[in-house]
Amino acid sequence: MAQSEPGDAETHEGNWYVLMMGLTGPQKPLTLAPGLTLVPLDSPLSVFDLAAAGAVGFREWAMLEPVAHLCTCEIETHRR
Repeated sequence: MAQSEPGDAETHEGNWYVLMMGLTGPQKPLTLAPGLTLVPLDSPLSVFDLAAAGAVGFREWAMLEPVAHLCTCEIETHRR
């Protein structure tokens, strides 16, 4: 594999997760389409959950703190 140069786009090899806010989440995971699932959060997000996301590279985690209680589920895209 060739070494990437500065400015090259990184390739993501895993699943993607999109946090949903203000959406009534399902009681259990709900398949929306092949490879696309709506997953309820196990518990409400805390400031510690957001800080943990910041520790692995999510820079704007503090902006979510005032609305974290509105986040009830996430969309998971499965890598094929």
